[in-house]
Amino acid sequence: IRYDELTAAAKDELESVIEKIVVMREREFVEFFNKSEPITTRMHSLELLRGIGKKTLWKILEERKKRPFTSFADIQGRVKIDPKRLVVERIIEELKGGQKYYVFTAPP
Repeated sequence: IRYDELTAAAKDELESVIEKIVVMREREFVEFFNKSEPITTRMHSLELLRGIGKKTLWKILEERKKRPFTSFADIQGRVKIDPKRLVVERIIEELKGGQKYYVFTAPP
């Protein structure tokens, strides 16, 4: 089922359901922050998350060189972003379709 085929009620519930899934699978998403690579010579896969620009990207890369991230709280404390929120927003964007790159979901 595609995003645009969801009922209004389902769309309203989608964010909270995705948030629960992200929390349950936190370790996998933290690994994304630890192991993500550049997509092109000019763009890193972390930059696909809304709110991560070059400055934040470099902060993440510097911090993960020091030691890998262990949790969302660790990322938030060291980089000053809300990684859970960024991941949830990206998943919703991907489910809506029309993205050039898909990190967390399969293309429609």
